[in-house]
Amino acid sequence: MSHRSVVLMLVFAAGLSILSLVVFQTPITPAYGQTLPPPGQTVPPPTATPQMNDNQPDPVTVYVSPSITTVLLGGDIQVTVTVMTTPTCQFPIYDISLSQAPYKPLFTYLDPPTNTVGPPVTNPVVFKLRSVRPGTINIYASAYGVLSCASGSEWRYESGYFPDVQVLDRPYRLSLPVVQKSVGRR
Repeated sequence: MSHRSVVLMLVFAAGLSILSLVVFQTPITPAYGQTLPPPGQTVPPPTATPQMNDNQPDPVTVYVSPSITTVLLGGDIQVTVTVMTTPTCQFPIYDISLSQAPYKPLFTYLDPPTNTVGPPVTNPVVFKLRSVRPGTINIYASAYGVLSCASGSEWRYESGYFPDVQVLDRPYRLSLPVVQKSVGRR
């Protein structure tokens, strides 16, 4: 077997090894045993925890539902904010704001370009975000409007949140070796 054949076989084997690492990589597993959904699919909305007041449920509930809960750095997500009221009350929304905690945001706002929508506001509101640094945050939404029930009306804020949205750094970097034919004889 010639020297050239051995080199070609080694290059081919190295290429197959690298290709198998890329194609058959294990999925990124976020906290709590969840896995990332396939591209184009979304996670079902979470169950909201209504605000409680004197052991009576609040007549307004704000749901915060990200399209995915784990995203790679530089990736985009959509966060849908839905405001629901009990049948006996109304809550016309003046504005809705989205915020991130802890205080160093992991996402920038793409559409709308700021964290506040309104007035006017159509319910639900969808925010498109892009991840800019790795970490874990809670996403909060606050709706401001007039709560009108049988007992009267008042301007007030209602809020909801979704915990533990993760931005992961890229898991690997791929460097391919370069094989070059020498020009002269030795």
